[in-house]
Amino acid sequence: MLQILRSSFPPLLSLRELSSSSNIISNNIKVSFSVLEECHESNGPLHLRTHHPLQLLRSRITNFFYKEFENNRGNPLFSVHDQLSPVVSLAQNFDSLLIPQNHPSRSQSDSYYLNSQHLLRAHTSAHLQDLISMGLDNFLVFGDVYRRDEIDSTHYPIFHQAEIVRLSNEIDSPFDDGKEKPRETKLSYTPSFPLFGSDIQFKWVDAYFPFTHPSWELEILYCDKWIEVLGCGIVRQEILFNSGVPERIGWACGLGLERLAMKLYQIPDIRLFWSKDPGFLNQFVTDDVNKSIIYKEISKFPQCINDISFWLHSQEFSSNDFLRSC
Repeated sequence: MLQILRSSFPPLLSLRELSSSSNIISNNIKVSFSVLEECHESNGPLHLRTHHPLQLLRSRITNFFYKEFENNRGNPLFSVHDQLSPVVSLAQNFDSLLIPQNHPSRSQSDSYYLNSQHLLRAHTSAHLQDLISMGLDNFLVFGDVYRRDEIDSTHYPIFHQAEIVRLSNEIDSPFDDGKEKPRETKLSYTPSFPLFGSDIQFKWVDAYFPFTHPSWELEILYCDKWIEVLGCGIVRQEILFNSGVPERIGWACGLGLERLAMKLYQIPDIRLFWSKDPGFLNQFVTDDVNKSIIYKEISKFPQCINDISFWLHSQEFSSNDFLRSC
């Protein structure tokens, strides 16, 4: 039985009540709500919109973990959380992850604050401690995240992440519970290989994240360039202690969906993910999420729809009458 746990977004009215409280600290609250409304319009966030490239990628990653990690009864080990509220507390977004008080990411110039205690999550890791405290050992989190950034072909203030977390009693074999598919190395268990091919060249690079130690980044050789596709590491023991599981060992991995999708589908501009042009969206209409799709460039100009009138008269033709009818 698939264990898919989901929670609904808080009503937008309640979110606005947050910003109207007495502890407002920013004059840019309206900006925070404008980016939130852009993402959560009537048809939902991008990673849940049917036939959107991010939805196809989310499904491929989910299917990979369902297939590769099963318990002894053949059930998936990982639960999926893809509708968690993007509104989190400062404690969830920063304190629970041991992010220092003077860290640049806490500033109003980097994050979208709603008031002095709530903001739009800057990473899906904001849900890490809550989900572990609920008793979950293995889970995936997909969600939209928000960071104040310049807008260009590779940067946008809203993007999407996938978080992969696995708890174990043994640090050297975090994937030995249940039924495991053979692999040459434990660290090769990432969605990058089925996405880009099993013969992909890759390397691990030492990295730093406040909530994992040691930490690494995985880079793959794609189109003759080394690109970072994910960051991962061993969850710091303080986080597990605060989550009520001091005896466990945790492994966490995070990846940006847009970065992967841009490489996978050869989409040249991150802003295209927000396009409502059928010329873009129809390219990803498929019943097979594993289908190889290469994006074909569309016009940068908006579609123009015009009604055309025809003058059909069996008698004498008048250009003035024709022009008046148009």
